[in-house]
Amino acid sequence: MKKFSKICLIIVAVLGGMGLLLGGISALLGGGFGAIRRMAERGELDAGNWHIRPYELYYSSDEEDTEDDWGADDDAKVYTYEAAGIKNLDIDIDAAEIYVKQGTDDKNLVVRTYGCKEKYYKGDMNKDTLQIQYEIHKQFPDNYDAQIVIEIPEKMTFDTMDFDIGAADADFASGSVNCRTMELNVGAGELTGADFAVTGTLDIKLGAGDIDLEGGTYKDIKLDCGMGSFALDGIVAENVKAHCGMGDGSITLRGREEDYNYKMSCGMGDLTVNGESYSDLSGSYKVTNAGAVGTIDLDCGMGSIDFDIES
Repeated sequence: MKKFSKICLIIVAVLGGMGLLLGGISALLGGGFGAIRRMAERGELDAGNWHIRPYELYYSSDEEDTEDDWGADDDAKVYTYEAAGIKNLDIDIDAAEIYVKQGTDDKNLVVRTYGCKEKYYKGDMNKDTLQIQYEIHKQFPDNYDAQIVIEIPEKMTFDTMDFDIGAADADFASGSVNCRTMELNVGAGELTGADFAVTGTLDIKLGAGDIDLEGGTYKDIKLDCGMGSFALDGIVAENVKAHCGMGDGSITLRGREEDYNYKMSCGMGDLTVNGESYSDLSGSYKVTNAGAVGTIDLDCGMGSIDFDIES
């Protein structure tokens, strides 16, 4: 026990010494201890061109950091794309506030950016796919407030809509999503939306972020959650397949319990289906209903899933 205590004290001393060393370096470089406190509050310590975060250490040149300033709130840039030639929408945004809504221009898809560095924005047509990227290459300055607004014509439909938002926050207004298939890839960000219309498959890949969807109609829903949190409330779907590792979530489906077949498996987590707990399953458990029109497939590892069907 004494040996263990000594080891713990040594570890604490080493970490404390590293903290004092880095703080001293930063102060000597002109930051001052007030700057150190502000850097700690935002989760990053900077010593010259070296940037230290809880899980990474990287180097960036001063030229890249100061090449141009982040735009002011009222500094909007507008990009217009003719809707007639667009069948697919592919969005890849590292970090920003994203708002997707119906626009007033019925002939063009319009993107407005606020507080963004223009050099990181890219919008191109690749055959019939509009690809929009905003990759900031780990540049996270103070008061980061980049905003990207995507305005979709009211009656526009897509074959595929693919959103990869990384650590961004995205909000989809009601009626803004109308497509055959949709893929949502959320890393550590947050995504909210309402009343999606997806005639085929909605495929959700969730890391450590959050997804909250209300309403909407789908043929199939596939959801793979790592350590994040999800809530799908009041949805309509024929088939639902959800896997949850260490995260947690809830799914509320509109319909009747007897219209679905069920396949359930649960490891060390907590699985509840239509008010009944299946947390003590060893292997998988199936329920078959005559005349069922869809399938519910739920797999819970160490997290929790709460699934309900409401008429």
